[in-house]
Amino acid sequence: MILYMDKCLPYEKGQWRRIIAQLFLTSAAGLTVIITLTELANLIAKHKPVPASFYQFDLFIFLIWFFVINGIYIALHYYRAMQRLEKLRQEEKKIRAEGFPIKDGRQNVLLGFDLIVAFLADDDYTAVVTTNGNRYLLDKSLDKIERTLPSELFFRLNRQYIVQRKIIMGFAKLENGKLRVHLSGFEYMPAHVQVSRTKAPDFKRWLEIEPFD
Repeated sequence: MILYMDKCLPYEKGQWRRIIAQLFLTSAAGLTVIITLTELANLIAKHKPVPASFYQFDLFIFLIWFFVINGIYIALHYYRAMQRLEKLRQEEKKIRAEGFPIKDGRQNVLLGFDLIVAFLADDDYTAVVTTNGNRYLLDKSLDKIERTLPSELFFRLNRQYIVQRKIIMGFAKLENGKLRVHLSGFEYMPAHVQVSRTKAPDFKRWLEIEPFD
């Protein structure tokens, strides 16, 4: 029952709702099975109902054990979740310090940040573009990639592009507070990319340069 609930009602969809539902359903199901089997066994062996003490004391002890088992399972779940989170943090720390991991054929290699021009999303794929004109397909979305990059080197211009600081040549102001960011020429990259009005202030603070006239 608990494993089934892991699929249909995971902790991530509502922590307290899941915990309460798990405690109630597992306890109710467990007590129902114990009561049914005890009544049948007693009826077959002794031909009489189960003593009242069974319902007054024994079931209470079973209920405590169900709560203990659930508590152990819940604690293990959050312990494993903390381990996964710590592993991700270590991986992100390594990425920030050394570069971005990519798959080149059958090899996993670390691409130095100084070799990266930009990350881009186009229809069904995400790719990283390098200074030597190569493009590598990635199995991560731009949202996930953005969280792992050093913010001092990369900026998310819009839904399609995360660019390296060194390829930005400047920017020009457009109507309604938008910006047109000018990029140095690299294969697979446009000459300029538009930044929305809401992201424009963050971009200017990040870049700290004067716009084109």
